[in-house]
Amino acid sequence: LTIQLTFRDVWLYFFFSCQKLIYHLNTGDVLQVDDDCCRNSKGQVVLRFSKKLMERIKIIKQKNYVPVKAKIRFIVYWQKEDDDEIRIILPEIYFHKN
Repeated sequence: LTIQLTFRDVWLYFFFSCQKLIYHLNTGDVLQVDDDCCRNSKGQVVLRFSKKLMERIKIIKQKNYVPVKAKIRFIVYWQKEDDDEIRIILPEIYFHKN
């Protein structure tokens, strides 16, 4: 099972704090999935899930699927009103049946 994340599935304001980490990532890179975030290969948090997505993952887990990895599908720019553009990550999350 694979789900593609959108702007609504990630905590956009979190990305302000990890721009240097995102700069070193590329489309296609594999990320580790934790309960509420994704981590790069060094274990550093580069993405936090929205509350809506965490509820969706909880429902998926109840159906005996577990998240095994994420892969960066898009790195795009997002701009908050009256602020600088920042890079954000929109990955795919892969689940396997338990």
